[in-house]
Amino acid sequence: MEKFIIYSPSKKSPKPGNQSITPIPSTPITQTPSLELKSPKKELELVSYEKKKPIRGSTVWDHFTKIEGGDPKNRRCKCNYCGKDYAYDPKKVGTSSLWGHLNNQCKKNPYRVDEKKQKLKDDCRKSLARMVVLDELSFRFVEGEGFKNFVQTLQPKFVPPFRVTISRDIFRLFLDERSKLKKELVRDGQRICLTTDCWTSIQQINDLCLTIHYVDSE
Repeated sequence: MEKFIIYSPSKKSPKPGNQSITPIPSTPITQTPSLELKSPKKELELVSYEKKKPIRGSTVWDHFTKIEGGDPKNRRCKCNYCGKDYAYDPKKVGTSSLWGHLNNQCKKNPYRVDEKKQKLKDDCRKSLARMVVLDELSFRFVEGEGFKNFVQTLQPKFVPPFRVTISRDIFRLFLDERSKLKKELVRDGQRICLTTDCWTSIQQINDLCLTIHYVDSE
């Protein structure tokens, strides 16, 4: 058996006679007083309360003003446009009479919608949708400057719709015509004859036309 001894050289220590001792200056040790931070105690009072629901008043009061200083048993309000007064009481009388005055009686109301004018406007939009379909016009036609000037001269109160609006009107017109055709074909249980034909439109689009032949009561 072989033995191996590992030797590591160490630094030579100085001889006892040659040692020099350097005095270390002593510094006085001062004790720092300990600081105690005391946070003031706050007492929190928890108060429980219920949120009040906001009272939603009728929008009719945007057009009427309550008359103050009158008889508390007979409260009155007046119209902001014509000055006509009406009785009101939140516990006895509702706002139906006020709405009726605004929509039907008050001629000075700027927000009043006349039924005849509204019907005329709807008829104009339907006629415009039919024109676009029959003449195969683009939806952008209604946004042209020339067409707008023509409509402004013909009827200044009519505002031409945008192309998105006219496309919706055309689709609504299609649904109406389809429902009419269904009712016409179902009535009296009559028979029909179908004919197909291929044709090309002005925009060079190939279409398949389906024609229905039938005999009606007329």
